[in-house]
Amino acid sequence: MRIISRYIAVEFAKMLGWFILSFVVIYLVIDMSRIEGFLHHKAQAGDIVGYYIYKLPLIVFQMAPVAVLLATSITLAAFGRNNELVAFRAAGISLWRIIGPILAAAALVSVLSFLCAEYIIPVTSRQQEYIERIKIKGKEPKGYLKSGDLWFRGKENTFYNIRVFEPRQKLFRQLSIFKFDQDFRLQYRLDAERMEWREDGWRLFDLVIRTAVYQENNSLGDGFQSYGPPLLSKPQFLPEKIMPELKETPKDFLEQGTKPEIMGFRELQNYIAELSRRRHNVDRYLVDLYAKLAIPAISLVMAIIGVPFSLRFNRQGGRAIGLGVSMLLGFCYWVLLALGLALGHGGRLAPLWAAWGANILFLLGGGYLLAKVNQS
Repeated sequence: MRIISRYIAVEFAKMLGWFILSFVVIYLVIDMSRIEGFLHHKAQAGDIVGYYIYKLPLIVFQMAPVAVLLATSITLAAFGRNNELVAFRAAGISLWRIIGPILAAAALVSVLSFLCAEYIIPVTSRQQEYIERIKIKGKEPKGYLKSGDLWFRGKENTFYNIRVFEPRQKLFRQLSIFKFDQDFRLQYRLDAERMEWREDGWRLFDLVIRTAVYQENNSLGDGFQSYGPPLLSKPQFLPEKIMPELKETPKDFLEQGTKPEIMGFRELQNYIAELSRRRHNVDRYLVDLYAKLAIPAISLVMAIIGVPFSLRFNRQGGRAIGLGVSMLLGFCYWVLLALGLALGHGGRLAPLWAAWGANILFLLGGGYLLAKVNQS
């Protein structure tokens, strides 16, 4: 019995590896169109190669569920074509013993996908982004994260300290802005509860402005004058103010801010805990947190979807139809998952259901179909 289980697992692994390799090659060939843009920036060959090497873990992570679905369908179709399924059943081997190695392998892929998303992809994705933005496109690093805050250097010697930033919603909360002159002397400090992007520029709410005042010290000669440390004027409180002099756009902050898609589960969990401590709504980030567990589980879900349809249509002689139906269901799954995540991010669906709704629905449906196939 162990020999048969090992044989099934090896055949599935071969097919899975072939599909993953094929999808990676196709992905890279399609994405190679970016090379023209890289060459436009006079990128070095080593930087281009490094960019794709660091992107490889993310490609494999994204392609694994589809590869599992196809590997499941093709493996069972091959067993049916060679009458191996009939031989297994004639030898008294139950259906669960036949599909067990496939489901176990799919579960292993899900575990490896989670570990990859937790420990590898956050590192490689940041390095890939660094190569593209800094080394290839030559952009200056303008921001960095420290203790959950974003420090960002804007245009015309403007510095931002943002504690809660949601650039996709064009909204920032609890921020400070420091404006310096050409001699790098502080001109003013501004603290605001909220900053929103509007058609006429940035609009700040509940803000406090303090202007810097300098006192001249002794002359240093040759036309140079020394100044003492700045003294901040009395605070000026404003309920609302439009500031077109702030030249940055939400896109500028988006390149620097927190990106849940390249954060690990624990990293995002800690960030959510910090936002909760500051009493901010974290539902949007909870969707991404739960998705960190739900998305790796897709590989197992794809196997559970693929098995019953492959077996049913194998018996009816329609292996190609079974493969097509499995792919169609896989496509429907991705649509449902994307819809759930969108509704969760928009606050229309509870975070847990937004991330896990598609998995739960298809697991229940796949389990029911497996039970029906086993009874027939």
